[in-house]
Amino acid sequence: MVLTHLQRGFLIGLLAIIIGISLVALSSRALSPAMPDQVAYRPAPDQPRYILVQLSGAVRRPGLYWVVEGARTAEALTLAGGTTADADTSAVNLAALLHDGDHVYVPTRPAPPLYTPPAGVNRDVVGTATARRDGSNSNSRPPDRTPLQAGPRLNINLATAEQLEALPGVGPVLARRIVDHRQRFGVFAEPGDLQRVKGIGEKKAAALAPYISF
Repeated sequence: MVLTHLQRGFLIGLLAIIIGISLVALSSRALSPAMPDQVAYRPAPDQPRYILVQLSGAVRRPGLYWVVEGARTAEALTLAGGTTADADTSAVNLAALLHDGDHVYVPTRPAPPLYTPPAGVNRDVVGTATARRDGSNSNSRPPDRTPLQAGPRLNINLATAEQLEALPGVGPVLARRIVDHRQRFGVFAEPGDLQRVKGIGEKKAAALAPYISF
């Protein structure tokens, strides 16, 4: 088959176009950076893992808390505001490692036995008179209204409101104030600390001193 001059020209032009397109494609591929077949996985920066634990009992703010994995009981209690004044922390391992779903219960210390004023004490009157050897009192109050001896002492930091009412000169309202102040600001360290409670002045705090312990 003999091609005409026009046909040969058409074929030559078509081949030239195909060759030109191929050269352009090859040059573009050579100039572009090589792409890997699979993008390498890059993990996110290390983030701490948290676990959920429950705190209850003698804790200032009981509830559920997220703590960093590997935290210890003492650290979790710090998040909860610490323990209350009557907490028995000796029954809890504060150095124990926590695990997800742990329940930490802090028990309370046993309440002291009910306080009973010593004989001859009228709990409605606060006095500081002492007995003389001749049996008379150092002030003009009747003997049955003057506390002559302290007897057993009541722990002011552990006593309930009902137990505090047995103290001389302490009624239900003042007993509740003492407990509320103790729970909000912490334990009392000395008789003078009682003066921070509304209704207790220097005189009453000194008068209560022989009947309380810390």
